[in-house]
Amino acid sequence: MRRSFVSLIIVMALMGSSLLSIPFVRRAHADILTNAATQRIGNYNIYMKTVPPNPVAGQNTEILFEISTVNGEQMVDQPIAINISKDGVREQTTHPIFVPYGHYKHEFVFKEPGIHALDISILNDPDTGDNLTFTFPVRIYDPLGEYFAFSPASSSSLPIGYVVLIITGASAAVTVLVSIKIRNKRRSRAFHHSGTA
Repeated sequence: MRRSFVSLIIVMALMGSSLLSIPFVRRAHADILTNAATQRIGNYNIYMKTVPPNPVAGQNTEILFEISTVNGEQMVDQPIAINISKDGVREQTTHPIFVPYGHYKHEFVFKEPGIHALDISILNDPDTGDNLTFTFPVRIYDPLGEYFAFSPASSSSLPIGYVVLIITGASAAVTVLVSIKIRNKRRSRAFHHSGTA
């Protein structure tokens, strides 16, 4: 009984240490086209994604996007403007930004959870001279609610909700095994005591 108990503790400790190491795996920025939201207006495609995939209010969020023509040609030094708002209230508006080789990374700290509107405007479209605006909804999570989310906070981490469930289950199993061991010791002592009496 004692050997099996010690073995179980060792296995659970190894599982716990491996789970805790998962979120710290080196995070590589994948190609922006992977798992990106896509929109097409006129002659343009825009691909957008956030890092982390589930942005949290009060924490820095990277907004990655790529602009290309429908023929796959990347826009070179195309001026754009970024506008971020929530419920019609603007939180940030940029000056014109020149996007090198169609790729751009913008960093922003969302103050409140909820759905925000991310507008990316192509300024002075070379074909029409007009501004073209692409709007992406971005869901921002509550910092407390994120601890119980069942979707990964990043592409290299285990969903936090599952980690909480696994740790809770392992703790309950250890508690039950310890109480069984204590009960068995008491029974054994009572048996020996009654036997000697």
